[in-house]
Amino acid sequence: MPCRAVLSSARSSYTIARAKNGDFGCPSGPANCASPTTTQCPFGSHRSGVGNSRMVPAKDVTLLVVMVGQTDYWPYTRPFIANYCQRHGYCFRVVSEDCMATEHHPSWQKLLAASFVKTSHALLWDADLVPLPWSPPIHLELSDSNIGMVRIEPSKVGRSKLRARYGRKAAPLLTFNCGLISVPHRWRSLLREVFFSADYDQSIFWEQGAINYEIHRCGIRVQELDRQWNCWVSGKISDEDLENANCLHFAKGSRRRMQNIGRMYKMLRLSDRLPEWA
Repeated sequence: MPCRAVLSSARSSYTIARAKNGDFGCPSGPANCASPTTTQCPFGSHRSGVGNSRMVPAKDVTLLVVMVGQTDYWPYTRPFIANYCQRHGYCFRVVSEDCMATEHHPSWQKLLAASFVKTSHALLWDADLVPLPWSPPIHLELSDSNIGMVRIEPSKVGRSKLRARYGRKAAPLLTFNCGLISVPHRWRSLLREVFFSADYDQSIFWEQGAINYEIHRCGIRVQELDRQWNCWVSGKISDEDLENANCLHFAKGSRRRMQNIGRMYKMLRLSDRLPEWA
């Protein structure tokens, strides 16, 4: 069975057996750059980039998920995220509507969420981004200086959908996906200012377009993370998806998302924890 061969490969010391044996406990506590431009950044307190970056220690990383309202899939994605943080020594935090500006869409609220992080480095993590049991520690690939994201490579059809969703002004500049954003402390104020900017209609112009537009307009240097950290599952999940990913992003429609998460549980032999809708 191809899936079994993939899952038992030697690509990592973390195996499915470890997950199956119940190591899903929630912890108790805690490239390439965008082309520079000469346009003056409207957020004048921010420089366009930094030269030397140092490795980010695991103890300085907080993985943060914004969870506003209820979702069917969160009880089944959270164990993977919590286990990943526990294995690699990251603080794991979920921010709810109790401490956020609930009049805005959850996708925007992640821009404020970094303010709730006490460590020097925040990982803004979508609730449907699932780190697989063999995923290596991401902090070894982070920059302590620059924002880090995974590059988008949309198809021609995808680009037309992006124009419809984000507007003609921002769609051509939509370079990075915001399902995973690595945020050093020095950039948190930028995200807050984008959130409160009057330039964007937050009911239509989602945060991904706004962040990418400001990155290009200000010539902000971005650390491009490997696509393995944010692999979109666009169709039915396959062995290849598992083989090529550290994290799977189930961001395609409510029904398809739930079906694929259920299939992932079966492929990882976690049927005893299988969602009823799988």
